[in-house]
Amino acid sequence: MKWRLSGDLYWVVLQKGEDVGTGLCSFFREANVESAAVLGIGALCETELGFLDVKSGQYQKTRFPEEMELVSFVGNVALVDGKPFLHAHAALSGPDLVVKGGHFFGGKVAVTMEIQVLPGANQSIARRFDPVTGLKLIDLG
Repeated sequence: MKWRLSGDLYWVVLQKGEDVGTGLCSFFREANVESAAVLGIGALCETELGFLDVKSGQYQKTRFPEEMELVSFVGNVALVDGKPFLHAHAALSGPDLVVKGGHFFGGKVAVTMEIQVLPGANQSIARRFDPVTGLKLIDLG
């Protein structure tokens, strides 16, 4: 993982074989990012996406072992138990150009992943457990 600050925007590059979640969370800790918007593109493999079944409160997960284009990666960073937590959704495409998308649970970089991180203005945003949904949602007070 390599990163550089350019103005108010961080550029992060994950390299082939890196775990996306581990790499990004390492960056968040190194750069002291506690809240941010995250965007990215690249190519992934061993990716796991999910769809939340609202009735059951459970995610239906699908694993994509093959290399796929990362058409879009959009998410945010907030604190959970005082640590940066990534919440992202991803859209992947294979050789048929059919897009598969959902909640991002994990994946490895197949070629590269280029990410832009726009941090919050020195503000921490936290996620807290919401008993209605059973999820940790952003708490703005």
